[in-house]
Amino acid sequence: MRLETMTPRDVRPLAPTALLVCALAALPVPAVAQSPAGYKAPAADVEAVRQAAFDYIDAIYKADPALVRKSVHPSLAKRGWYVDRQNEWRETPMTFDQLIETARTWNANGQTLREGAPRAVEVHEVLNRIASARITAQWGVDYLQLAKFDDGWKIVNIVWQSPPRSER
Repeated sequence: MRLETMTPRDVRPLAPTALLVCALAALPVPAVAQSPAGYKAPAADVEAVRQAAFDYIDAIYKADPALVRKSVHPSLAKRGWYVDRQNEWRETPMTFDQLIETARTWNANGQTLREGAPRAVEVHEVLNRIASARITAQWGVDYLQLAKFDDGWKIVNIVWQSPPRSER
């Protein structure tokens, strides 16, 4: 039956299905991805992911490139957005080597880091070989994707932006 030729009598049997579809669409969606049913990551893996994220923050805060080497995989893909001096959003990619240089120089004089700068890690999900986390630091918010290698959990992807602001 074609839609153009349907009468109100033809539509009535479809009404319960349409109501069910609308009701299901209105259900809340979890804000955080759910792990596969029954899977609970070992506490040691969750802690190792948390530590890798803190090492990443501390590498910059403490001007310690060794912490980058400990927590970030050399094949890192990092991309971020910041507000420039003209108050415009700018995109910037960063390689592993550039992150090492940033860690070496950003707070090398001890004067770049503001007192009370945020240093927060939220581990979102940890599976057998992959994990995700969110960090908040002086430079903004980073979403991290990690993978488990022979030498431990390493950050492989980062997407970030400078602190959120109201758009015009």
